[in-house]
Amino acid sequence: MTTSRIVSMDTEAQLVITSSHSQYQLIGKGKKAIIDLDDFELLRHGFSPEQIRTLNSSSPL
Repeated sequence: MTTSRIVSMDTEAQLVITSSHSQYQLIGKGKKAIIDLDDFELLRHGFSPEQIRTLNSSSPL
């Protein structure tokens, strides 16, 4: 999922507020993911970080 910039996060209430004033209730612990900036568009198009890693590892240089 991608959204506008996160401006506030209440970890105790598991609530995120974005610059467009959207609010997201988080469920579960989640996990940290790191992707290259070059792959950000893939993330925006719905690919998961795991799928992006698989695509990058299987494509020729």
